Amino acid sequence: MAADGRVRAVGRTLLASLSQQAPSPSGTLRTSKEDKAGDLKAHDLVTVRNEARAERAPSRGLPNQVPTPAAQRRLSRAREAEDQPELSRRRDVSSSGTSYRGSTRPQRRGSLQERAAALDRIAQAPPSRQRPAKAVGRAVPKTTATLCRAASEANAAFRAHMEDSSVAIDPLLVEQDGEVWGYFAVYDGHGGRQAVDFCEAKLHGLVLDELLNVTRMAGETVADDVVAEVLSRAFRRVDEQLKLLGTWRCGCTATVVLAHRTLTGLRLHAANVGDSRAIVIDSGSESRLTRDHRPTDPAEIQRVEAEGGFVARGRVVGQLGVSRALGDHSLKSVGVTWHPHVCTREVAQDAALVIASDGLWDVMADGDARAVVERSVAERMYDKAPELLIKAALRAGSTDNTTALVAFFGLAQAHCQVETLSLVTCLRCCLKP
Repeated sequence: MAADGRVRAVGRTLLASLSQQAPSPSGTLRTSKEDKAGDLKAHDLVTVRNEARAERAPSRGLPNQVPTPAAQRRLSRAREAEDQPELSRRRDVSSSGTSYRGSTRPQRRGSLQERAAALDRIAQAPPSRQRPAKAVGRAVPKTTATLCRAASEANAAFRAHMEDSSVAIDPLLVEQDGEVWGYFAVYDGHGGRQAVDFCEAKLHGLVLDELLNVTRMAGETVADDVVAEVLSRAFRRVDEQLKLLGTWRCGCTATVVLAHRTLTGLRLHAANVGDSRAIVIDSGSESRLTRDHRPTDPAEIQRVEAEGGFVARGRVVGQLGVSRALGDHSLKSVGVTWHPHVCTREVAQDAALVIASDGLWDVMADGDARAVVERSVAERMYDKAPELLIKAALRAGSTDNTTALVAFFGLAQAHCQVETLSLVTCLRCCLKP
């Protein structure tokens, strides 16, 4: 036990001597800090801060660790930036604003309120004074039709599938000089919806592409024969794409009307294949814009036979009930063609357009459709006109899919005329003795 006591005493003596020879780093750091705090009045605050940063060694290592070379470079750059005086900015104030010289203009993102105020100033800025040459001082219409509606009836009691479709895109194109183009179409499929769905999605885009090509080159009003070529090329392109799609035993009819409203008038350009039909109601009478392509037409029978086909039981090679169609590529070598019939008509500003599939025209004449549309106008049921047409076709005994599209090109003027007549009638009644 005495030996153990002597060992412990010797150990305590050695530890005491070692502590006196090597003071702790923490004690040294405290001493340096106390010295710096005492000399604060004799040194600049910036110098003290720089020295404290150097002692902290921004190397993310242990205390008092020597900084790495990269950290030393960063530290030296920070010291130079703090010691360098701020660049003087000279401002030249003039009538146009403030310009900066000798330094780069400070970039400031700004607060939310400042950015909102800047957006408000942009929104309230006056519009450009540049206007198309032909539209100066004249109202430019935004659409070709004032109202367009479509309705369809599958007629499920007689048909298992609905293969009709309609498309109305107004405006299709607005030119720089204020002229507007509108696109109205009805498609009637057979053998499935493959061709109908494709034409519904693609044909108007092809027409627009061809139309843009001619309007850019013309620089003025496009001639009627040029628009006819536009429609023919679009029909050819969509038929070629349907061939790549594999529409050998299915197809569709297509009736397309391009409405072209200028600052002085309205022209309708119609193109069709098949037996869907388009009529225009103008000044109390109707006129047909399309031609029915059926194998019962003598002109179509002659054309089919000239192209290597024949007509049996009122059908091309005894199979197809129309002589022109998009798709049906198994019959393109025996008389069925994509070439459309094209027609152009100048109409009044208050005309009405009716496009419908053969489900309506098989049981109704052109005059019957005009009477239904005029009745809807008289009763101020403009948006119900296509539904009234379909109901009339069903009452007449239609057994096919039926689709009707009605576009009014001068509904505002017609409505004003009806209101004026009603007011005159009311005044006459009130002034009677």
